[in-house]
Amino acid sequence: MPGVHLFPGGMGFTGADVSPASVEMLPTQGAPYTVEAWIRPQPDASVAAIVGWGDWGVENKTQCLLLQSTKEIEDTWWGSRLAAPLQASLADGVFHHVAATWDGATRKLFVDFEEVASGAAAPNAVTSTDTLCIGQAGWDEADIAVCPFKGALRDLRIWSVARSAAELRARGAAG
Repeated sequence: MPGVHLFPGGMGFTGADVSPASVEMLPTQGAPYTVEAWIRPQPDASVAAIVGWGDWGVENKTQCLLLQSTKEIEDTWWGSRLAAPLQASLADGVFHHVAATWDGATRKLFVDFEEVASGAAAPNAVTSTDTLCIGQAGWDEADIAVCPFKGALRDLRIWSVARSAAELRARGAAG
């Protein structure tokens, strides 16, 4: 299927791997954002990063949308997190739309265009954009992917504006 990528591990990028102009446009320093993707996790997926960037593992210096399990989604800044336990597993064999937004005051999480969590937070201090990772959360000392995503990802988008549920739904319906 075009646009679908299966992830046994993940993909990490540095400024040398992609256009420096594109990674420099990632939201930083508490700027508003929307991170969204369609995901189809495998049933055995545990802590699984969808996308993130920043100084991996440094408190308040990383932006990462991830699954804590197939029944919990999280938007983390490494130290400040918004999590949502889910009633049903996302590992049901179909794609689900997931999104995290930040408008400068409130973070929100969405699953299948429905808000599942929100909370006020102080702005993040992400400054680094040269470690964009898709399907993983950085690398360990042995250059092995951390928190690899098991399953399929498609239509990943990162916006420099906080989208509403209605805007996400409209974009999702438009394909």
